[in-house]
Amino acid sequence: MIIIVCLFLSLAVSAAAEPLRSTGMTTPYQQVELAASSDGVVTEVLVKEGESVTNDQVLARLDSAREALEVDYSKAVWEKRVADLATGEMLFGEKIFSKNQVEERRIDAKLAETQHRLAQEKLQSRSIRAPFDGLVLRLYKQRGASLHSLERFAQLADLSRVKITLYLEATALLQVKTGQVAEVVIPLIGQEAFTGVVDVVDPVVDPESGLFRIKVLVDNSARRIRTGTKANVLIREQAADVTTK
Repeated sequence: MIIIVCLFLSLAVSAAAEPLRSTGMTTPYQQVELAASSDGVVTEVLVKEGESVTNDQVLARLDSAREALEVDYSKAVWEKRVADLATGEMLFGEKIFSKNQVEERRIDAKLAETQHRLAQEKLQSRSIRAPFDGLVLRLYKQRGASLHSLERFAQLADLSRVKITLYLEATALLQVKTGQVAEVVIPLIGQEAFTGVVDVVDPVVDPESGLFRIKVLVDNSARRIRTGTKANVLIREQAADVTTK
């Protein structure tokens, strides 16, 4: 009996050690639809489809003549309030102004500074910027087109890494964990194995399908892996010693 139990445990451990295999599709690590924060007319489009962009790079500008005037006006008012404060402090030193009068001018200068910074923020909002390093996949508007608030202008994707979402049987839930090595083969490329890492393990099993979800990240800095392609994934037990973040 003891021999049978030991044999059973040995087989169970051996089965648990078997690598997990699954198939999924490659998707960008990040992908967003960029939109304007307010209505306007596109006056400049500074990028093309397929162009690489960097974080905070300006992709397009909307008409901003009114906002530019507001910046100039608020700056002039702020400078005037600062000059008034300096005069007030001088008069206070000569005992002509009271402390309260100086404090009122100090508050006026601070409010004017705030209004100027708000005007600058409003002017900057007339530019559409990249939220991360990526590739412009689509441009939905061109120069001269009207753009409404929250209407999409462009589609941007981070392809420096690709993400593969897999669905595994619930029996594998205790086998897989974040940090495990994943060998990824893209049939479209060939039989070369790319190294990936398990990035997300969903702890919840879908009651209807009996499956749980995991996500594997694969470095794609060389841009060899196209998104939307089939990926065969093999997950081993050891933690990864590669960096994909």
